[in-house]
Amino acid sequence: MKSTFYACILFLLSALHAAPAQTISDTSSAAPRSPFGKRTYALTGSVSYNSTSYDDPDQSTTTFNVAPSFLYFTSAKFAWGGQIVYSALSSRSKYGKSGTAVMGVGPSFRLYPLDAAPLLFFSASVYMTSISSYSGDISVSGPTSSYGAVSIGYDILTSSMFAFEPYIEYRSRILENATAAGGVTFGVTFVSFHP
Repeated sequence: MKSTFYACILFLLSALHAAPAQTISDTSSAAPRSPFGKRTYALTGSVSYNSTSYDDPDQSTTTFNVAPSFLYFTSAKFAWGGQIVYSALSSRSKYGKSGTAVMGVGPSFRLYPLDAAPLLFFSASVYMTSISSYSGDISVSGPTSSYGAVSIGYDILTSSMFAFEPYIEYRSRILENATAAGGVTFGVTFVSFHP
């Protein structure tokens, strides 16, 4: 896992180094003007779906994840908001059906420390999750878990309202009853800004 984390950091640093420096106030056509400003809000999130089949035709696994988030800029460099996390896993085998669903919600914050493109950001969030599982006709609700996450990334503006965001996130449990210790995520999200 350490090698994956270091590879992700190296990728972000090389992308930041290779990108041409440009101030936010630059209005040339080479890069759009930053949409950030007081009272701007941003909508972002991720969706994924995966279905796996096996040699046994009676066996399959399906996962679905969605994580929308909302940010409100109180200044050109700071935004706060919230996020919702939902994940579902279902399995089918000759013994029957089973599955697990995880639902979480919590606040998030973001800081843009630089006035140059690419627009580097640091994020932090805390969220609580509840887990429910089923196997056949039996349903069970699991314990509530609390997680904290910190991330670093940057915005690649495609227009004054849209951007792609490569990021690295480290997530860890903050209460002992959490069901997993956390981990590192590397990904790209899409964000829409609305002044």
